[in-house]
Amino acid sequence: MSEQHILVVEADGARASRILSVLAQARHETTAVPNCAEAAEALMLQRFDAVLLGSGQPGAEIAELAGCVHGMGNGARLFSLLTDTGVQVDGVLPPDFDAAQLETALRGAAASEHGEGPRMAVFEPEEFSEQCADETSLMVEIIELFEGERDEQLGLMWEALAAGDFDRLGKLAHTLKGSVGALHAPASRQSCQAIELAAKDRDPELCRIELNRLAKNLADLAEPLSRFKESCLER
Repeated sequence: MSEQHILVVEADGARASRILSVLAQARHETTAVPNCAEAAEALMLQRFDAVLLGSGQPGAEIAELAGCVHGMGNGARLFSLLTDTGVQVDGVLPPDFDAAQLETALRGAAASEHGEGPRMAVFEPEEFSEQCADETSLMVEIIELFEGERDEQLGLMWEALAAGDFDRLGKLAHTLKGSVGALHAPASRQSCQAIELAAKDRDPELCRIELNRLAKNLADLAEPLSRFKESCLER
């Protein structure tokens, strides 16, 4: 897979050094912190593709960190070197994992149809309304603009994949990611981000899987978005 930014949470210095060495071999960008509290702060300041949870972390702090990772809405994955964390994670790696095992875990999490983490929200109406200062006309305008372009954008993405034009596919996914992000549709936004990564890797099978997931997420989004628009027009 392409280079990713990975946050390592490990209390033991020697173990942290070994983990960072493996990630460097796989050419990933890394940031290391000793505890979950500092990890949560780092997640607020930077974007990470994955968080790797090591040893020495209290259970309550692990739960808070897991909620933070999965609540960011940017598709970050949580992996653990612990077999029993008490929370749902996207993958478990052995303590002595190597670069190949890491790549397999990252790819498996990206390609998973259902994932082990909590399902992301289809639509967040309260956040969308707050972003638009509850201005009815603005919300309706944004929704109608999206509804008018959604099917065409998805079709163009399928065409780009069929033509093997991964650069164009990545750009289209990035554009749509901005649109669904403005609507506060986390599940669709996460799918767009996954397509961007798969297109960067020039992986046609993974692109196909993620495009199918995006199509489902957009279909799931249509009804609640339409209901919300109707409620705006009735005000």
